[in-house]
Amino acid sequence: VAWPDSSGQDRDLDQVRGLPLVVRNDKLGDQKVVRFDGYSQLYSSTDYSLILPQYSIVALIRHHGEKNQAVISSVGSNWTFGLGENKSAFWNMDGDLLGNGPSADSQWHLFTGTLDSSNRVSLWRDGYLIFEDTVTPSSDNRPRYLSLGGSQANQSFSESEVAEVDRKSTRLNSSH
Repeated sequence: VAWPDSSGQDRDLDQVRGLPLVVRNDKLGDQKVVRFDGYSQLYSSTDYSLILPQYSIVALIRHHGEKNQAVISSVGSNWTFGLGENKSAFWNMDGDLLGNGPSADSQWHLFTGTLDSSNRVSLWRDGYLIFEDTVTPSSDNRPRYLSLGGSQANQSFSESEVAEVDRKSTRLNSSH
């Protein structure tokens, strides 16, 4: 299993641990999703921290079991987006930005997050703004090697499904 980069920049999620599966989800109109079993992970060999000084990320994701940890995260930086730490709204940039987010559930959630050039972050969940603030500049403000299914090397694995992930650099003159 690999997740090809649709930007044409060859920034695929081309590294794998365990056995993530591509399955069809009837609740999403039989759309293909990648399912993680709590022991699997897809991640990139591209270092995104060098190419994403500011960014937006959109993801359609859910937990689907007992391991409600990181779904979209990083190998190499302390960054987790959307779901994690037994919460259904979570964003970690070397610290939990939301504090007490809602408890994990198995519903599909649409997340949109932005880090702008002024270090202002905003997180939207299912169309509602749930967090907005300015963060201190840090290497943990962005993913290093983007990861799905868990974070770092064999940490915070989740039983989860990922239908879509889109990340865009908001840097001027970007090739995205």
